[in-house]
Order: sequence, then C-alpha cells, then structure tokens
Amino acid sequence: MNKSLKKIWNVISSILVALVVLLALLLVGARVVGLQVFTVLSGSMEPTYHTGSLIYVKKVDPYTIKEVQPITFMLDENTVATHRVVGIVPDEEDPTVIRFRTKGDANEAEDGSLVHYKNVIDTPIFSIPYLGYVADYIQHPPGMYIAISAGAVLLLPEYNVYTDFGRFEDNCRRMEAEANPKAQSELYQGAVELYRGDLFSKISYQHWLMPKTAYYHNIFLRIIKCYIERKMEQGAYCAAHRAAVDAMSLDPYDSELNTDMILIMYHRGGAELAKSFLQTAKAHMSEEQIASVKQLWKRM
Repeated sequence: MNKSLKKIWNVISSILVALVVLLALLLVGARVVGLQVFTVLSGSMEPTYHTGSLIYVKKVDPYTIKEVQPITFMLDENTVATHRVVGIVPDEEDPTVIRFRTKGDANEAEDGSLVHYKNVIDTPIFSIPYLGYVADYIQHPPGMYIAISAGAVLLLPEYNVYTDFGRFEDNCRRMEAEANPKAQSELYQGAVELYRGDLFSKISYQHWLMPKTAYYHNIFLRIIKCYIERKMEQGAYCAAHRAAVDAMSLDPYDSELNTDMILIMYHRGGAELAKSFLQTAKAHMSEEQIASVKQLWKRM
C-alpha cells in the first residue's frame, strides 16, 4: 500500500473509529448519566417517535406525571411500551395507588388496560431517528458478527502501529550497539525507512498517537546523531552528510547537528564552506561549541 493510500486509510479508519466511539457513547454511555435506552419497534407513537428511533428515558416520580405526558412502562413481563398518558385514575380503596390510562398517538383507541404506577419505568426526554435500527441490528446475528469483524479490521492497523514502533526501537538499539560499519548502516537504513515510511504517517494522521510524536522524534534524532558520529570516525563524510541533512530536516536548530554539519563541510568542502555555514549556524550553537570548532580547525 503506497503512502497516499495509507494516508487515506488512516483518515477513513480514524473517522470510523470516532463513529464507533460515538455509537458506544449513545448506546452505553447514556447509562452512566442515569438514562435508559430503548428502540421504538412500532409506529404507535408516530409522528412523535418514529419506528426505528432510539428513545432515551430518565427516572420519574410516578406521582409527578401529568396528563399528555409520554411514559415508558412495562406492558407485560416481556414488553416495554411508550405511550402518552390520557388519564390518571386513583385507586378507590388506596389513594396512594394510581393507575394511568394510556394511548399511542397514532392509535385510534386507548390501551386496553390501565398502567399501575409501579410498572412505570421512566419518561422519554429525547430520541434519535433510525439509530434504533443500527442498535437492534448489531445486537443480534448476523449484525453482531459483522460489527465484531469491522472492529477487528479497525483495530488491526493499531496493532500494526505498535508492532512497527517495536521494530523501530529494536533497530535503533541494535544500531547503537553494532560495531560492524556495514551492519550498522543496514540497521540505520531500516530504522529510517520505518520512521519515514509507516511511523511518521501514522503519528501525523492519527490523533491518538500525537503524544508519542516527541518521544519517537527524539529517538530518531538520537540514532541519527550516533550514526553521524560513527561515520565521521570512519571517515565516511558523504554518508555522515546525508544523515545530517536528514536530521536537520526534523530539527534545524539542534546545536549538536549544526556543529557536526560544520565539521562535515570542513572535510568535504574546505574551511571556507564550513566558515560560511558557521555564520548561519552559530545562532543555534553555544560559545563552547563555536570555540571547539574553531580550535579543531587550527589543529587540522
């Protein structure tokens, strides 16, 4: 998969993950704030509550319920209904017991039996059209299996992110410990390809990875500095120069990198080129670094 497609997939997967999180909050998170959620399965309350809507209800004191107020109640042992109160009927023997006469907005007749106040669950506060279809679908096969599969597809790239991070850090550790120049270069190139390829695009386009940006940038800069130092010790100034340019594209103000670049330019292009770069770089270097560079020139 090329970088453009990866970026597109990262954006799409981030949007899908956000939608999944939002759906989870709407279905489950509502319970945290004391709401219950039900799916409207019939059109008896049209147009107030459309079939397929998700209805959110909150606890209510039955004695505060008034006529024309909708209530959600147990119609029987297995059925929950939401209808409108059209009458309140006190018990003739016990005035503390009340029953509600109810009717669906779309029904011509009132419900056949009264609702005992103890069977009142809650009162609706708002609804979301069509979301009930989604909720009902993903809670039963085959929708449940499709939702699980989709979740696995979305989570797989995140698993790969951690795998890539692990490979990157492993390459960095091995490169710092490697003494063989050829093996060291291969490990360095492997780390660069991982960082510049998969990791950088994932850090840039997936917000949940943003806190890791500085951490992995610092690791990347550290191993580049290590590689530059090794290459300069080996006299491979061309390779050191390429690595320094790569590093300065990430942090052009790093004093160590600017110092290394001056020394590399001195060996590759002579004192005049190095002195010319020093005029620009010294704003980012300490007095000690500037003095050490000049002292080194005198000895060469």
